[in-house]
Amino acid sequence: MSTLLDLKNIVKQIYKRDDPGTLQPETAINETYKAMLAVVGHHKLQDRAYKDISEGQYEVSLPSGILRIHHPIKIIDPTGGSQSTSSYPLRFMTKDEYDYWEPSPDLWDTDHSTGIPWGYCLWKNSIYLTAIPDRAYTLEIAIGGDPVDLLVDADESILSSFWDETIMAGALSRLFAAVKLYSDADYWRKVYLNGTEGDGSSIVAGLNLLRQLDESNTLGPQIVKNQQL
Repeated sequence: MSTLLDLKNIVKQIYKRDDPGTLQPETAINETYKAMLAVVGHHKLQDRAYKDISEGQYEVSLPSGILRIHHPIKIIDPTGGSQSTSSYPLRFMTKDEYDYWEPSPDLWDTDHSTGIPWGYCLWKNSIYLTAIPDRAYTLEIAIGGDPVDLLVDADESILSSFWDETIMAGALSRLFAAVKLYSDADYWRKVYLNGTEGDGSSIVAGLNLLRQLDESNTLGPQIVKNQQL
């Protein structure tokens, strides 16, 4: 992974201007970087978080710093081994629905029965479970975030270094357009979108290739059925 400093150095090999009050390389880099992440961000920025819960624990705090939850949340029974029945998605519901099933969850230890959780809602930065857990389980939460700016020189791109020159081309297109060098801006925009092949020793990939690779990576396997002759 390359840092913001690495990317600035690549851009400044070609863009050597330093016009005051115009678009700066780090800004152009970030605009390009976030545009590229918009193509693959839903994959690159997603992760899984795990929360262990105990008997009677119906309220589970969400992991700190997350910006998005991809429903449904999954529950894992640690006693079930690798059986398919030991891991399954919970049903997501509104808070009103939850209140219907669990009108007084805090009373579970006195007159409230427990069971295997089957549903949940989100409320005040927490996950509320029903049924009240009858023993220890683990929650698997698919989480996501939004792309963030590369603010300091040491900040790293989440894209592999293979895409550094694509970022460079997009940034150069923006920088040259900002100083009204439209012919240069158009050239680098075409490189940014479509890539270009050099003398055989270097190839600059384009945004369209990134999009094609992302689509290929998210396709399911093709199943071919034998046809009897």
